[in-house]
Amino acid sequence: MQRRSDYYRLLTSGTQEQNWQEWVLYMLRAVEETALWTTNKIIQIPDLIVETTATIKQKHPKIYSHKLIEVLFQQP
Repeated sequence: MQRRSDYYRLLTSGTQEQNWQEWVLYMLRAVEETALWTTNKIIQIPDLIVETTATIKQKHPKIYSHKLIEVLFQQP
């Protein structure tokens, strides 16, 4: 909720007072944070594949297949 209020406060400041620099910097920080978050998630995927494979092999060996793992990660 804080981010929403900051966004609108800075947007209003930009439109009413022509103070666009703060709003642009706010948006660039938001893009940077989102990119870092996304990058971390992508980096975690191989470990999650290994963990998921081990769990399915251990708990459900009859349904395990490499194709199943592929499908789980391609079409979650």
